[in-house]
Amino acid sequence: MKLDLHTHHFRCGHADGNIRDYIEAGIAAGLEVIGISDHTPYFGEQEEQAFPRIAMGKSELQHYVAEVLKLKAEYTGKIDVLLGVESDFFPEHASLYKQVLGSYPMDYIIGSVHNVGGLSIFNRNRWKGLDETAHIAVKEQYYHLIQASARSGLFQILGHIDAMKGNYPAFADIPGTRIWMRRCRSSLNAV
Repeated sequence: MKLDLHTHHFRCGHADGNIRDYIEAGIAAGLEVIGISDHTPYFGEQEEQAFPRIAMGKSELQHYVAEVLKLKAEYTGKIDVLLGVESDFFPEHASLYKQVLGSYPMDYIIGSVHNVGGLSIFNRNRWKGLDETAHIAVKEQYYHLIQASARSGLFQILGHIDAMKGNYPAFADIPGTRIWMRRCRSSLNAV
């Protein structure tokens, strides 16, 4: 079965195209299933759209869901369209995310860790000025969050669990402690 479950659109602010464009491209590519999974709003923040280049605004979620459901019905028989989202994992806001996302008919939710210690994993400057001990601490915290997201019960899929490595190539060279090695094994078992 040919499918794609990780797609982003104009609402998140870092992708182009609308949902119909992605569905049509999926059909042209011979996909049997396409999952529509734009980034959820940051529900734990006060602002309507706390991070406009990262995730949709809070008021957009209902419109996003309605659009996907409309297109899902329209494309029945041509391609299976699934309603999903990619959600950041913030342990301190897990119950809020569960409540909000649980009120929609999601087919799946991708859980991703994009922030560690309040900094984006995509920020290459986060490593400047850190010694080896701090590098190890960040790496351990990253895998701890992945493990916690896997065990949270919020997600059916974990997104790009090696993304930090891709944005900081030396990440793989950061040594691990015994605690880190246990946590890494535990994370893999949780997945």
